[in-house]
Amino acid sequence: MHNATTSLDIHNLSVSYGRVPVLTDINIKVLRGQVVTIIGANGAGKSTILKTITGLLQPTSGSIRLFGQPIERLEPDQIVPMGLTLVPEGRRLFDVMTVQENLEMGAYSRVDTDGIKKDFERALAFFPDLKEKLKSQAGSLSGGQQQMVVVARALMAGPKVMLLDEPTIGLAPAVVQSIARVISEIRDSGVDVLLVEQNAEMAIEISDYGYVLEQGRVVLEASARDLANNPSVQKAYLGI
Repeated sequence: MHNATTSLDIHNLSVSYGRVPVLTDINIKVLRGQVVTIIGANGAGKSTILKTITGLLQPTSGSIRLFGQPIERLEPDQIVPMGLTLVPEGRRLFDVMTVQENLEMGAYSRVDTDGIKKDFERALAFFPDLKEKLKSQAGSLSGGQQQMVVVARALMAGPKVMLLDEPTIGLAPAVVQSIARVISEIRDSGVDVLLVEQNAEMAIEISDYGYVLEQGRVVLEASARDLANNPSVQKAYLGI
């Protein structure tokens, strides 16, 4: 049964690489108006969840519903127009293209010229630093600016749900703070967010709800506030 307040519903999802199980019976929900985070050690299976949601990997069992529509057997290019976009790990940009051209690539599946123009202005409102960089080659930007371009490009797809895979990896603390602020602003603008993040402290701080993943299983789920106050989470992920 689809609940109108649920944008993304992952039910009993299992994924294997060959015969090796990577995810086992994962249940995760993103509700409208939420940032939901998945935290866990390297190799816990966090990125595998995002790859499976976006159609890059096929699940061995389970279902994934986007606004009630099953998407677990669809190709990535079928999923994006339904309102889901992924910001992959590792800032994959078209280095020799300008910042503006990179942003325009984000809208490749769209034909609504006015909407694209509005989203272009919205993306620059989130990242005003990019305004004077529009004609620069993306490869010439700092790591932090490149991450801004990647998130802005994802916004150009006009998503209703955005998946973010390690958006702050390798960035300076000040840049981490500005990315964190923008993720909150994106949620407030009506785009739901599923965030995978090594920086558990930042992730919990800006999230509404969270899941802890260990060895391909969800071992704990709670409101972000409860996770922040959970002694085992504090010890394992928050260095407290």
